Order: sequence, then C-alpha cells, then structure tokens
Amino acid sequence: MLEFCKISSLKVNLEKSRAFAGKRIPRSRVQRLAGLMEIHFTGHLDWYLGFPLIEGHVTRDTYARVVELVNSKLTFWKGQLLNRASRVTLVNAVVSSIPMYTMKVCWMPKNIRDYLDRVAREFIWKGGGSTGLHLVGWNKITKSKSNGGFGVRFAQLQNVAMLGKLIWDLLRGNKLWVSVLLQKYVNEANVFQACGRRGLPIWNAIVKAMKWLANGFHMRLGNGASNLWGVSWLSTIPLGVRMPWVHINDSALSIADICINDTWRLDILYTIIPQEIREEMEAIQP
Repeated sequence: MLEFCKISSLKVNLEKSRAFAGKRIPRSRVQRLAGLMEIHFTGHLDWYLGFPLIEGHVTRDTYARVVELVNSKLTFWKGQLLNRASRVTLVNAVVSSIPMYTMKVCWMPKNIRDYLDRVAREFIWKGGGSTGLHLVGWNKITKSKSNGGFGVRFAQLQNVAMLGKLIWDLLRGNKLWVSVLLQKYVNEANVFQACGRRGLPIWNAIVKAMKWLANGFHMRLGNGASNLWGVSWLSTIPLGVRMPWVHINDSALSIADICINDTWRLDILYTIIPQEIREEMEAIQP
C-alpha cells in the first residue's frame, strides 16, 4: 500500500477505509493487523460504488438496499392519482431502472427478481390501492411496445442482458479485468466451456448468465483471411498456442485455406489436430 501511494502520489483515506477478515483468522492477528495498517476491521463490507461487496452466501439481505430504494420511490407515488399509462412509465423509470446498475455485475437471487416483478405488476394494476384486476398477462406486459406489450422489463431477462455485456467483453479479451478472469478460470478453453467453474462472485454471476446466452452466441468466420494459427478465432487464445506443434508447411495457412466450399478440410493439413480442437472447429458453421 505504501508503494502504491509513493508511485501514484495518492494518499489512502484511513477514516473511510475498512478491512475484512475471515472467521478463521485469530482475533489477536486481526488486532495486530489493525494496529499496523491503522485501518478499522469490519464484520460486513456492505456496499461500494453502488455494488454489494459479497462475503459468504448471497441472501435476500444482500440486496435489501435495492428493494428499499425501489419501495421508497414508489411509496411517494402510491397516493397520487395516476392513470395506467403513467404507472407503466413510472415502473419503467423506477422498478426497471434502479436495479439495472447493480445487475451489471451481480446475479440477483430469484426471490429478489420475483419481488421486483410483483411490485411492478401490482403498481400497474392497483396503484396505491389494495384491489385491482390484472387485465393483461405478465408475458404480454413485458413485451416491447412494438410487439403489442407495455415495454416493462422482465427482471430476470434484464439481469441476463446486463451481464451479457461482460460476456461480450470476455469474448473480445482486450481489458485488464478480462485478462485476469480468463487466466484464472478459462485458460485454453472456450469461454462457454469453462462456465461450470465457480469462483469470485462476479465470475459466478457471469456463469449463470452464460447458461441463458450460450445458445445465442455463434462464431462467424468472416472472409477467413486471418492466419489459422496466429489469431484467437476459435477460443480466447490463438490456435497455435493450443497446438502441441505446427508443421512448417502449414504455418502460413489462413482460415479460408482449410474451409473450402463451406466444408472443413482438415485432411489437407500436415499438422495433426487434437480431437478436442477438431470438435470445436466442426461446431462452427463456416
């Protein structure tokens, strides 16, 4: 920390800083570390920059702040005389928008998502009252306006869409945080093949969203002019790095050289392609 301050010319605000220790860390060691760092230890990290700092299991209480904020915004309007169109607009501005920021890096528990959907339904049809007929099914309400719906977002699909942006970044692999996660969880595998591994909360959230989006991602080769071995066209790392060896006669080949008439011609290679990589290539439609 001292080295960071020296290099960056920044100073740590010790009053706003907190440290967290696991349950197995002896209290004597915690007290000693607190004295050395001059930072207070806490039993709960709470939130930082709008995101929960998760330790242990995720529960409903983890995202209680989101629920409270949604409820507080709607409570003010429940006593107002709003027509149904105004309620739909308010639901989109509050119930759909407030959780969106947190959903960008977190997979919210099902009971939280269900609660957000229920609050939206009841406010649209009941307003601030206790009675009201649900005249249109929820599946139609959550359709876009162009398709005859109300344009209200289904909480689960919204959560998947927000995390889908992170999955897209993982596939492109050009950011520092992406490099860290790829090195830790993916290695040489395809991103979607590594989705069974558990790890940090953000990775676990990405894995859950992957299960929804995997069928929607398809590799497109383009014109195939890129070098067969030198670019990351099959996975997150170049194909040549994954190969035990590449025959010198194949070193200058492009992707198009082995994809002839929309058919993979691996038989023309001098290089022996491992079966696992063959299956990955054959899964791509040229």
